Amino acid sequence: MDRTTRVTDYRFIKEANGALTITNVMLEDDGKWQCEAENTRQYTLNARPVKLVVLDRPKPPYLLIDSRRLDAGNIFVPVKENSELNLACVSEGGNPKPTLTWEVLLSPGVDRHAQKVSVEDMELEEIKNEKDKNTYKINSGAKSEARLKAVYRTHHNARILCVMEHPTLKIRQNASLLLDVQYTPSFAISRTPGFGYPLREGIEVSLKCDVDSNPPSTPRWQKDDGEPPVPQTGDGFLNFTSIRREHSGWYKCTSRHLNFQYSSIGYYLSVRYDSVDVTSEPDDQDMSVAASSHNPNKGQLEVQLGGAVTLQCPQGSLGCWSHLDPVTARLRGLGHGLSTPTGQFSLKDVVYQDAGTYKCIGQSPMNKKKLEVLQTVAVTVKADMQTDALS
Repeated sequence: MDRTTRVTDYRFIKEANGALTITNVMLEDDGKWQCEAENTRQYTLNARPVKLVVLDRPKPPYLLIDSRRLDAGNIFVPVKENSELNLACVSEGGNPKPTLTWEVLLSPGVDRHAQKVSVEDMELEEIKNEKDKNTYKINSGAKSEARLKAVYRTHHNARILCVMEHPTLKIRQNASLLLDVQYTPSFAISRTPGFGYPLREGIEVSLKCDVDSNPPSTPRWQKDDGEPPVPQTGDGFLNFTSIRREHSGWYKCTSRHLNFQYSSIGYYLSVRYDSVDVTSEPDDQDMSVAASSHNPNKGQLEVQLGGAVTLQCPQGSLGCWSHLDPVTARLRGLGHGLSTPTGQFSLKDVVYQDAGTYKCIGQSPMNKKKLEVLQTVAVTVKADMQTDALS
């Protein structure tokens, strides 16, 4: 004990047997205590030090964003996509020093790998400061800083928590915020009947545009950069009760978001008005030898799992791609991927189910009223050794 300040303190009672009783323990009593004895020859002996920890409950933690304290009643924080987010968590008081840790809880149903983002990029990085190595002062509190290198749209509605643990607490305390990630529109276009099915004049056709953005934005259709030929609904549908040949053309979906105009890629709607025979399976006659510029083998295409592939109908032909169902042995339309009016079909993020036989169906150059198989490609999906080992 510090003899200069404590020798007359009434709180300290020294017993004859060498014991020391401290009444009304205070934070200033925290630290190492040591018994010192002196014999008749004035030789001094020191006992092994004893550490006394005086528990003091810390105040609830709170968060700082850009050095400003987050209002506890307004925990929804707007942040732009791909921006960096810096946070700090502070707890005042407390002895010993409380432990602060970080957690990120994504919104339920969010796929971490939807954007091919690594787990490391999705998690907070705790910033280690050199000053953290300094001796901790009693009752000075604790502070932890963290950084999210980039905020992605998958972080929207995610909860970030700073969790505090301390010996005086039976349950953990936390301070949290919710991320309101603002991101630009992405478009998904679908069609009924599905892509790959030839559209004959007079049938019912629907185009659907789904827009994913925050804040939400309304989809609007355009045809050849003008108004569409039929009324459109506010939920992204463009319905043709009886499609006509004059409805053919380039369609795109647009949306206004935060005072900026965004647009999907163009989709060419082709309406057939000659009597094409679609009542039976097309004749399987290969009229080309290469599926695409990426394929050195005739009719064979090998793609890595998670990769991309593009199929090309023969040059100069007007056709679209279909997938041969291995169970029914019949052709079916392609509900995903990207088709273009030039006879291309592209797949991204290829999975095992994408393997199989693909056929380009179009009009025969010899008989305009008959559909034929203009191209057949067998697609094989392979994974590298590292992927196989992980799975």
